[in-house]
Amino acid sequence: DSLVLARIISDVRGLLKKEKPDWELSFDGLLRQILNRPTVHQLYKFIHETWEEQALVTDQKESGNKRMGLFTLYGDQSEGIARVIFHAGLGTMNCFRYFIPELVKQQRGSVYGVTIQNMETYCRQSSETLVEELGREYAQTIVELGIREVQLIGYCMGGLIALETARELARTEVEIKDFLLVDSAPVFYDIGESIALELMFITNYFITVEDVYPEITNEELMGAIMYVFANSGNRLHEEDFEILAEASTYEAAYQFLEKLKKIPEEQRFGDYADTIARKANREVPAEMLLANFRLYIHSFQASRVDAEPYFGDIHFLQAAEPLDFIFTKPEDMKAYWTERVVGDICWTPVPGNHITCIEDERNAKIIAEHAGKNLEE
Repeated sequence: DSLVLARIISDVRGLLKKEKPDWELSFDGLLRQILNRPTVHQLYKFIHETWEEQALVTDQKESGNKRMGLFTLYGDQSEGIARVIFHAGLGTMNCFRYFIPELVKQQRGSVYGVTIQNMETYCRQSSETLVEELGREYAQTIVELGIREVQLIGYCMGGLIALETARELARTEVEIKDFLLVDSAPVFYDIGESIALELMFITNYFITVEDVYPEITNEELMGAIMYVFANSGNRLHEEDFEILAEASTYEAAYQFLEKLKKIPEEQRFGDYADTIARKANREVPAEMLLANFRLYIHSFQASRVDAEPYFGDIHFLQAAEPLDFIFTKPEDMKAYWTERVVGDICWTPVPGNHITCIEDERNAKIIAEHAGKNLEE
């Protein structure tokens, strides 16, 4: 439960502040640790090791070779083909909460979920090389785990990471038995940090702008954003929205966005958190939501990647329903992968939109069935 986690983290930080007044562990760092390794022993170990690292203050420690990702084994299956699920832009396995148990039940091989364990290192990495670096690191971990045969599964940004991992694995003795992509595509356009990006981000929590601020509809806002997008050379930065001031059709949207700018960021994210609790019945503290947004921005910008060719076959599961705030057209997505995959691509439509195709329980089961069937063939 997110609220319980937030309280635990606040208590831990308070205790640490009393013991070591000049040293502070970030909320984000503790959150990632507890999500990925939720035991008292692992939390103690993390705090102790982090303190030792910072106390040494050597150049080697600061530049560090600490890995960004963490491989977590689900279930007790050790025989068969290893199945590796790559995180999407938020860096956790939360979106796979229905999918992973279905894979484990199939008992076809060990199931690993890859998450971000070191958010600071992740966000310090250049967005231009992040996906490539993740692919290199994750391939190395797969080899170190002694995996000989693997199924790679990537959703959203995770598909781009899976592709880089696959290219790295091609240089090793690990055999890729199956490569499954779920509605994955890069960011084709120049989209920077803006209020609009916040409103895209909150759709991950099953709410839209009109749920938070009812004075504008989602359709009105989307129309304004697409107008800016089309008239700014397929880019979307904060300054580009000034074009709305001269468009009478979108005057209401312009005034609304100007109003949002004047609301402090902390208050906006408090409003988002309150709405998520009310509409989606999920407790996500505003501080946690803002931390996830920072990560989302970096992942979003890193997804603007022109991948190198991949020599192999891919099974692509494409969401059948459209979703507002997803700028990638289905035909562009298809063209991107067709141009980069030197092999066969099996295209299969699946129920749901970009989010519900994996986060809806029934839809997640369908995707798991596809993943299982791929290993039967």
